[in-house]
Amino acid sequence: MKTREPDPRRKNKKRQLDDIVLSDEGDCATSSECWMASAKKPAKLAWLEWRQLYTSDQNRVFFKRGVTYVDAITGTLYRDGRCLTSSKLKLGDIKRNQKGAAAILMAIKGDEK
Repeated sequence: MKTREPDPRRKNKKRQLDDIVLSDEGDCATSSECWMASAKKPAKLAWLEWRQLYTSDQNRVFFKRGVTYVDAITGTLYRDGRCLTSSKLKLGDIKRNQKGAAAILMAIKGDEK
């Protein structure tokens, strides 16, 4: 598992939480932080390599950065089991599962280009 240093190419400072770039539209991760189903396979494999992946009982996939968990698809943020994006969501029971989470994400079909 590799750790990611902050990108020195970023000229403008973006809102961040545990080195997760936050969306300008709300308190969630930007789409560039999330799983991109339409990306080519090498980009997907690189995305998987740089993240600690977790799965829930409902086969949802999360990644962890610092003490923050992020829904890999929606960008929803969780800390201490609480959702930081919505008061209606809870993290629930999750477990570290790099291979299982990768298989779930790789099975998602994106727009074919």
